[in-house]
Amino acid sequence: APVAATAAADDKTILLIYAEARLIPAIVTADQAIRSTIQSRWPSPVRFYTEYLDLSWFPTEGQERQLGRLMKQKYAGRNIDLVMACGDAALRFALRERASLFPDVPIVFCAGEYESIRDARLAPDVTGVTMLVD
Repeated sequence: APVAATAAADDKTILLIYAEARLIPAIVTADQAIRSTIQSRWPSPVRFYTEYLDLSWFPTEGQERQLGRLMKQKYAGRNIDLVMACGDAALRFALRERASLFPDVPIVFCAGEYESIRDARLAPDVTGVTMLVD
């Protein structure tokens, strides 16, 4: 039993947040790469929760606030170890909703457009990779 308890303690839960729809080819490719890379490097199972915000389809701040409220209900009582925001709109959403959704949970972002986030004040536990768009 102690071995199982230790393994369970090492299990991690990651919330992936994508700004766009699930079936966009770039999202599918990125999602597969993120999941396989993380899982192959962590010694115990990793649980992934995934949110596709479709922000380009519903670009209003009111819609984002509603998504935040829904996610707060959906993930209430869940232990999230890491939030990974994919895209600058997903990062802005995660930063704006962080206090109510997942306070004190580190955020890693990828594919954030440098120009969109260069002036953002990021907490020490927020890090990631930006890209330059020509």
